[in-house]
Amino acid sequence: MSSLEPVSVILVTAGSRGEKLLFRYPFCQDSHVDGMQDEDFNCSEDENKSENRIRSFSFARKACLNYSDKTLANILTPREKLCGKKFELRIDDVLFVGHPTLVTQETQSQRNDAQAKVEGINIKLFNIVFALQAEIDSSVCECYHDLSQKISTALKHEELRCGYFSTERQTMLAIHDEVSELPEASEASPFHLILPKSTLAKALCDAFD
Repeated sequence: MSSLEPVSVILVTAGSRGEKLLFRYPFCQDSHVDGMQDEDFNCSEDENKSENRIRSFSFARKACLNYSDKTLANILTPREKLCGKKFELRIDDVLFVGHPTLVTQETQSQRNDAQAKVEGINIKLFNIVFALQAEIDSSVCECYHDLSQKISTALKHEELRCGYFSTERQTMLAIHDEVSELPEASEASPFHLILPKSTLAKALCDAFD
């Protein structure tokens, strides 16, 4: 388990439906990493560094998974004036890094009428966030910020070209709505259902892996 690995990748948006966490990965506990108990870390002195990295990763993963979607949507969606620059927020064992991107009215007005009819077009901004271990080296943190910026730039370009992000957003929102109507006893995960239906979700998983 490398200390350079991200803990999670998260996509949040703000728009006509307010702040929304559209997708996060991974979206379930890792039975190997997160199931470890303190006794699993009893080891020789030579193994301490490796085991401490695993422990740190485990704590960060658990902390991130314990945050509700609503909480993450709230804390990871900055004001519009903070878009277009590095986003960095540390909470306990987790460091959140992204590059919030504004989807301007000018961008949306350049799309044709057919594209403009896509439901949910009113998007103010989006933020692709990598959750990292809080003590990660600053140079590694900068690499993940650069990755977030590159993905965001490509998404904004495709939104202007063909409304790609609006379409993907609507697909994700529809699945969230379907899951919200299921009985409370249902354990269905919207993210599990989104993954095979969204090319954007698959791309974020690839970036994480």
